[in-house]
Amino acid sequence: MRHLGSFAVLVLIVSLTGCATQAQFTAMVPSNVQLVNHHANTVSTTVTGGEKTNPLLPSEISSDGYKHALDQTLLDSKLFSNVREGSSGEYQLTVRLNKAKQPMVGLGMTVRLSADWVLTYTNNGETVWQETIEIEYTAKLTEHLVGIERLRKANEGAVRENIRIGLERLSAVPFQNKIRLTGGSSAQPPQHQ
Repeated sequence: MRHLGSFAVLVLIVSLTGCATQAQFTAMVPSNVQLVNHHANTVSTTVTGGEKTNPLLPSEISSDGYKHALDQTLLDSKLFSNVREGSSGEYQLTVRLNKAKQPMVGLGMTVRLSADWVLTYTNNGETVWQETIEIEYTAKLTEHLVGIERLRKANEGAVRENIRIGLERLSAVPFQNKIRLTGGSSAQPPQHQ
């Protein structure tokens, strides 16, 4: 009987505050990416470490949502000539999300997000660039009155900033003169515009 009472209280709280919703990838796409260079080669992406949102628990950042936002930003910014599925790009960009630090309550919800970015040559796995991008984003009370929705907006903002900063730093990387392939052959060098 005690469990039934606890469940009823949980249902009441959820009905008053709303259910947690997954961060939406369309809201995680940054619109203000300032690139130093554009690269003529193709890229494939992999994102790991995210979590799906349980409606009864706080909003989370999923790997799929982050990957969709990353791919869309790569396409919009034209940092690479194209984004390829799987591992068919000349480069492989891997992002590993570390557990985001999220508040349980607060007027301003601040999410701290850390992600390890690694760019490698697809054919031989050699690392071209790697960096850990750490940011925080605060969703203020004016963005949404309901705390669960404010946390979702903070998650979306944290991903947006993480992607923006990651791509801006990646665009500044001075790529080597040619892509080294297995067996000593080489492809056309990345072109800087």
